[in-house]
Amino acid sequence: MFWKRRGTPVPAAEATAPARPAAPVARLPVTNDGQNRLLLILEPWGSEVWVEPGEKVTVITVGAADGDRP
Repeated sequence: MFWKRRGTPVPAAEATAPARPAAPVARLPVTNDGQNRLLLILEPWGSEVWVEPGEKVTVITVGAADGDRP
């Protein structure tokens, strides 16, 4: 599942904090620097999200840092 959250970005100190069990363990920032909408497809669920020109989103995985499947 994918949620698009708008508003104030997460402070850098919080974004790099050590992961707790069932806490965010990986972050992938995506920025659409182009002039057209960008289709972001997240696998394995096939979630589709449109990223508008100039928009920034962060894909976050949730799970245990030492687990086989975060």
